[in-house]
Amino acid sequence: MSNSPFNDAQSVYQLPEALSKPYTIPQPEYISEMPEINMLAFSSDVARQIGERENWTCEVTGKRFQDSFLLHIAHDHDAVQRGDPNYQNPEYGRCITIDTHLQEHIDRFHAGLEDDTAMLRLARLAYKNGLRTNRYYFFHKKALEEDRETIRKLLYSNDLNPFNILF
Repeated sequence: MSNSPFNDAQSVYQLPEALSKPYTIPQPEYISEMPEINMLAFSSDVARQIGERENWTCEVTGKRFQDSFLLHIAHDHDAVQRGDPNYQNPEYGRCITIDTHLQEHIDRFHAGLEDDTAMLRLARLAYKNGLRTNRYYFFHKKALEEDRETIRKLLYSNDLNPFNILF
């Protein structure tokens, strides 16, 4: 058999083997690999529980992981604050898109409710990784730059200079 993605006998496109396997929702263990976020995040088990409860869907926008949107499991800061004994309680967790999460921290920063640490880290993370899954970017080559432009516009629209935030 040739290395072509096309099946010569049927002239039907065949996905490469790695992409033809069933795609399962990755678990949020990646958080533990990011020490700059890990101290503020839910544990992997709690994050998974919240994501499953919310069907991996953003409660604000309705965007779903299964439609290639990256989601964060975030604390509901209106209900619980850092240092509260219930901070890791899944009841106070929610599933939201990265840009929604970033906008919430920008709003909290502008309101004087927190310093710029979370906002800076989220903006840089979103700019580096994008707003969608790597699988999506594999098939949509220009989408990562479009998502980065979305992040820059989000920062500009909030009177923040993307150059100072992202680099």
